Order: sequence, then structure tokens, then C-alpha cells
Amino acid sequence: MHNIATHKALIRAFNERDWDMVTHLLHPDVTYADQARGSTAKGAQETLAQMQEWVTAFSDARAEQIRYINGGDTTIALFQGCGINDGPLGDGRPATHKRVDVPFCEVLHYDDLGKIIDGAVYYDALTQRIQLGLAEP
Repeated sequence: MHNIATHKALIRAFNERDWDMVTHLLHPDVTYADQARGSTAKGAQETLAQMQEWVTAFSDARAEQIRYINGGDTTIALFQGCGINDGPLGDGRPATHKRVDVPFCEVLHYDDLGKIIDGAVYYDALTQRIQLGLAEP
């Protein structure tokens, strides 16, 4: 599987909640940084848990309007992160029941066997908080 195909498979697995596939695509020692939250997951299980936090807060969370950029051992996905906040947020706040639609940029790096060894996601957390009604524009 080429790296761009792996990136596509990861986002498809997230959208379909196929957590076994997510784990299969990750190197056991993967690191994955959520830059907006300032947190880094270490290892496949922490990375999976970080992804599942999104689904806890937004049960219908999806990556949409996805565009991929192939850079060999590094790939980039630009997408809209969409969903209705119907569960507790990562900071413990209760659901707002508001919809978010925020642009994301995900960068993944692969080892020689095509496993995801390192990743980071970038997004505008202030825009997200405004859409949730938790901050003023």
C-alpha cells in the first residue's frame, strides 16, 4: 500500500469507526500531536484513544471534502472536520449540541514498511470554540 493510500485508509477508518483498521495502520511506537490542544499521544493505543475522544464529543464526527498531498514518506490531508457536539468535550464541559465545521490539516510520516510512525493535526481551536458557543468572535 502506498503511503497516500494508507492516509486515505486511516481517514476512511475514522469516518467508519473501524478502530481495528486504525490500529493496523499505526506503528506501535507512533507519536501523534494535536497541535491545537498541545497534546501528544505516544504509542498506537494512546493515538487511538485520542481519535476516539473526538467521537465521544461528536458522535457523528467526520472528515469531509478531503484533499490529499503526496510527499513520499510524508502525506498531508486537508479536510473539513464536521459534527454536532453531543457528548462531553475533552476538557469536561457538557455537550453544547452545536455543529462545528472547521478546516484541518493532518501531516503523517511513514516508516519503511508503510506504517504511520509520526503525525500531527493542525486546526483553529478558537473558531471551533466560537462555533460551539464557548468563545466570542
